[in-house]
Amino acid sequence: MKNIIFWSCLVLIYFCCISCGNQHVINTFDKADELIPKGVKTKIEIRYNFIVNTSENKKSLEHKYIYQYDHNGRNIKFLWYDNRNELKYTTLYNYDKSGKMIDSNTYDSNNKLIFRSIPRYNHDNREIYQYDANGNLFTKQISKCNSRGLVSEVLNYDAKNKLTSKFLYRYDNNSLCQTDVYNYNLDIHLKLISKDDNKNRLIELDTYNTNNELEEKTFYKYGSGDILREKLSYTIKKANGKTQEIPKSQIIYEYEFFPNAKK
Repeated sequence: MKNIIFWSCLVLIYFCCISCGNQHVINTFDKADELIPKGVKTKIEIRYNFIVNTSENKKSLEHKYIYQYDHNGRNIKFLWYDNRNELKYTTLYNYDKSGKMIDSNTYDSNNKLIFRSIPRYNHDNREIYQYDANGNLFTKQISKCNSRGLVSEVLNYDAKNKLTSKFLYRYDNNSLCQTDVYNYNLDIHLKLISKDDNKNRLIELDTYNTNNELEEKTFYKYGSGDILREKLSYTIKKANGKTQEIPKSQIIYEYEFFPNAKK
């Protein structure tokens, strides 16, 4: 059940990155992960976790995600493989003629429907409803946009319309610079600070806990054509007046392009 909830959250996050009104926006706290190079047919994301207390920095597979796109750069299929490299879930996305998302349907490894997500558009706001295989509502998400067409707030609710979390987004010259994450009590849970380079590429993401203490750093590496190739995350530990950056995870990105696409 936890995996299903986690997968449903990923689907909601993807919906949240699709549009605000009729505009394409980058809305999650990790904007680099959503920037798809032109002409990409398939993106593969492989995440490894470093095994603690090993001097060799040994790592183990956590998951593999495969994103498939059409010629318009729209995600049409999303596959999740587990730490044994076995397919767990598949999500299929459907669009109307104008390019707006109609719905998405998620299936388990036996091709059995698990849940369905349906967006509703209302000027600068968008609501996303998730239903289980029996048609019962179990989550709702409301996204609000600012005057520049950028998502400024995201509210998540459970089936009883109880608020479960809230995200507030802050921008600097249309570039996401900070995300505040609140829990169901509306207490701030996390703060994420984005740092860009002179090409407006995300190069570092710092995560602060409820005590406003830095607890994690993530660094981004790009290849030719400014394509994201790697993310490295470190857990921040303080002891005896010293600060340590302990390797936590590594994500590697691979891409397949449509024929004749410019790389």
